[in-house]
Amino acid sequence: MGRADPTPSAPASLPPDPSAPQAPQPPRPELRPPQAAGLYFVCGHAVLKLLGDEVELVAGSIQEEGEADGEGPAARFHLPHALVSDGAGSLLVVDERGSKRIRRLQLPASWRCAGIAAAATGGTAAGSRMPAGTAAAAGGAVAAASAVTVTTLLTDAPDYLYSASRVPSQPQEQQGPAAWGGQGKSNGNNTSSGGGSSEGGGMSGGGMSGGAVGGWMVYTVHDGFYRLPLPLPPPQPVPPAPAPAAAAAPGGAAPPLALQRLELTDAGPGAGAEVPFRNLRGFEHAMDAEGSIYIVDSDRLCRVSIGGRVETLVTGLPERASCYAVLPNGFLALGEGSLILLDLGLQPLLPQMPVTAAAAAAVAAPPPPRSLPADLGALLDAQPDGTADLTVRVGERRFHCHRGILSARCDYFRQRLVGDGFADARAAELELPDTDADAFALLLRWLYTGTATIAVDQACGVAELADRLLLPELLGVALAVVAESVSAATVIDKLLWAAGCCETRGEGFGGLLAQLKAWYVQHHEQVAAEAGAGRKRLVSEAPELMIELMDAVAVWCTDAGAKRARRS
Repeated sequence: MGRADPTPSAPASLPPDPSAPQAPQPPRPELRPPQAAGLYFVCGHAVLKLLGDEVELVAGSIQEEGEADGEGPAARFHLPHALVSDGAGSLLVVDERGSKRIRRLQLPASWRCAGIAAAATGGTAAGSRMPAGTAAAAGGAVAAASAVTVTTLLTDAPDYLYSASRVPSQPQEQQGPAAWGGQGKSNGNNTSSGGGSSEGGGMSGGGMSGGAVGGWMVYTVHDGFYRLPLPLPPPQPVPPAPAPAAAAAPGGAAPPLALQRLELTDAGPGAGAEVPFRNLRGFEHAMDAEGSIYIVDSDRLCRVSIGGRVETLVTGLPERASCYAVLPNGFLALGEGSLILLDLGLQPLLPQMPVTAAAAAAVAAPPPPRSLPADLGALLDAQPDGTADLTVRVGERRFHCHRGILSARCDYFRQRLVGDGFADARAAELELPDTDADAFALLLRWLYTGTATIAVDQACGVAELADRLLLPELLGVALAVVAESVSAATVIDKLLWAAGCCETRGEGFGGLLAQLKAWYVQHHEQVAAEAGAGRKRLVSEAPELMIELMDAVAVWCTDAGAKRARRS
C-alpha cells in the first residue's frame, strides 16, 4: 500500500503542481466495498475492478484525463486517488487538478452482494497491486462497465485531500469541542468548523445517528482532518449539459454538502490547546473499531480520537511513514520502505458479514443443552490444561489423562492404577508398549465420551487394543467396522487376521470369523475372480480354514442347485 500522494515526483512538503503534465499513475490501494463484489482500485485516470482473474473498467480512461461526469467509460478523471466506499453502494474518489473535488461512483445494484448490511465497514485495504500499464496492455481483457454513474459530489475542497476512510455510526464521544457528532456552522468554500448539522450528517441532538449508513468520511489534509457527514444525499442524474447554478430553494431546503474541519485538542499536558500537525502530506491513516485515527506526523505516531483529542503514542519513527491498517491481531501496520508492526492491542475495524435468516436464527436460538459426554470430550481436547494427573506414553507420544476417568471406565486401568498391585500404580507416567498411538488416541476418546469414529484402516488395530485393555463394547464396534467393510479383494486378509486373533486372543473374535466365512461362501465366485494369489496364501497359511471354506462352498452350491430344481 503506497502513499496517497498522487504525484510521487513532487516535493514531499508541497501538493502537486496542477499545471505540470501528468503521466498515467500506478495502481492505488485497493478496496472491497461492503456491498459490492470485486476489488476496486485506481490505475492512471480510471477506476478498475478485479473480479476473479478478470479486470473490468469501472469508470474513466486509463490514458485520457478530464473532468466529465457520465456513465462508466464516458466519465473522465484528472488525478483520482483516496478511493473509499460510503457503505451504501457508492465509491467516493478524490479528483485533483486545479480544483479539488470529490466524485461519486454509484455502483449498479447487480454488483452489490446480497445480504450484506449497509453498516459494514468501508475504507481502503491493502492488497496486491496491479503493475502500471497492465490493464492497458490487457486490451480486450479490460471490459467496459456501462451501468456505473459518475457525478461530482463536492467541488473546491479547502485543501489537498491525501487519504480517506469511513467512520461507521457509533456513539459520540462526549469530550472535546468538536466531537464527530457535534454541531457546527458552515464557513463557506464548502467547508465548516465544529460539527455537522442534523440534516447533513444524519444526527440529532449532537450525537451520531444509529442509521445503517451513518457516520463520517474522514479526509487527511497537510495539517489535520476534514469530515463529510453520512449518509450522503441521493445521487442526482447526470445533466446532458452543464447547467447554471440553481437559486436556493425557498424555505426548508437542505444545506449544501460541506466538508467540516475537525478541531483538535491535546490529550496530554496542556490539554485544550490546539495541536498543530507539522506535516501530514502524502501519508495514509489507519482507523480502529473505536473510530480513532492513527497517523504519523513527521516522526511521531499520533492517535486522534473521535472527539479530536490528539495523543502521541510513539516517537522516532521514519519520516513520511504511512499507517496501513489495524491488523486482526491488534497490531498497527505502518512503515516507509519497510514494514513496521506495533503491538498496541487495538481493536480492528473488520467488515460485517452477511446476516442470513439461518444465522439470525442460530444467534437467537438458545445454546444446546450440555451433556456429560460433550463436557468430558471438551476436557480431553483441552489437554494439557493442568488438570491431568497421569501421562500415558505410547511410543513417542504422550497423552495427558485423568486417573479417575480411566479407572472408572476401563478394567485394565482400574487394575493397574488402583491399589498397590502394580509397581507403577502411583507413578505420574505409565507406558503402553507395543501399542499404536493413533489407536490409543481413539480408545482414549471412547473412554471419555463413550463414542468414537473408527476408520476402516484403523479398525483392526483398535479391535486388538480394545481386547487387550478389556473393553468389550469398543471391541464390538471395531469388529463391526471390519465386517461392514469386507470385499472380495480384502476378505482373505481379514479371514487370516480374524483366525489368528481367535487363536491368540480368545473367542471375542469368533463372531467376526463366522461372519467372514459366510461372506466368503456366498461370494466365492467373485472372490475367485478378484482375490488372485490371495487364495494361495489361504492354502499355505491356514490350510484347515481353506478346507472348511471349500466344504462350505460345496454344500452351498448343492443347496442352491436343489432350490433351483424345486423352483423349476
